[in-house]
Amino acid sequence: MSDFTSSPLQQRHLELEERCRHPTGNWRPLDWRRPDTSIPERFAEVARAAPERLAVYDHQTSLTYSALDQAANNVARAILAQRGPGTEAVAQLFGVGAPAVTAALGILKAGKFYVGLEPSFPGKRSAEILADAGARLILTDGPHLDLAQEVAGPQRQVLQIERAREGDGRTPDIPISLDSPAILNYTSGSTGLPKGVLQSHASCFAQAVRYASYYRVSAADRLASFGSLAWAGPFWDIFGPLCLGGSTGPFDFRQQGMERLLQWLQETAPTLVAGLAATRQIVHRNPKARFP
Repeated sequence: MSDFTSSPLQQRHLELEERCRHPTGNWRPLDWRRPDTSIPERFAEVARAAPERLAVYDHQTSLTYSALDQAANNVARAILAQRGPGTEAVAQLFGVGAPAVTAALGILKAGKFYVGLEPSFPGKRSAEILADAGARLILTDGPHLDLAQEVAGPQRQVLQIERAREGDGRTPDIPISLDSPAILNYTSGSTGLPKGVLQSHASCFAQAVRYASYYRVSAADRLASFGSLAWAGPFWDIFGPLCLGGSTGPFDFRQQGMERLLQWLQETAPTLVAGLAATRQIVHRNPKARFP
């Protein structure tokens, strides 16, 4: 039997794999194998170096690194005002977009770890996740406030992030240990109760930067993504580019529809698109589409 690793098929696979990467000519490697910083700390470094660079954009708004940093700092301070310092789970309930990114970064900056809830989750599933995680606070925005209050019940607090805009934008003085938890994601629960998977700050940084580095994401790139931060995969789509100085564009095509998605892609001209399911639908819907 021939060795697959040296076969023409394997060679073709490697060639296709290399073509899928996006060399912009100014990619700078960032060592993810030995993390010495957290995602919020790395983001703050980029924000100081390039404050006016675009960080996140969706169909309604766009934020520079400086604006996102300050907004997340205000969210972090609002969390600390309600819960005080200390490691604990904080849930967030958002659609796909810039507010979810702001909330997740704010939770990490507050020294907490985040638990993502999806608006489409049945109430029973959200209740099981909240109970298992021990979350006493849910972050949300105006469009999801009623749902968040329903899910929270009388025993949990709800913080609407639009109310955290009046802060001074300063970074909270909260030390972040690389060994401390950052994300608690839950499995689908298709074989029983959803199971939580806890990841540290070091693990999150390594996975996000590894993912973005594989595709040579740089400051010149804008990555369009479509998944909810209730799942692990979209986290890498969002925070991988942000750790490397790029831009991320979350878009909820389930809510906005495929026609609006195609229009948005034409308008924003991303250099990379994440999400196999959405990409398949784009190609199936408009196979001759060409984006700048």
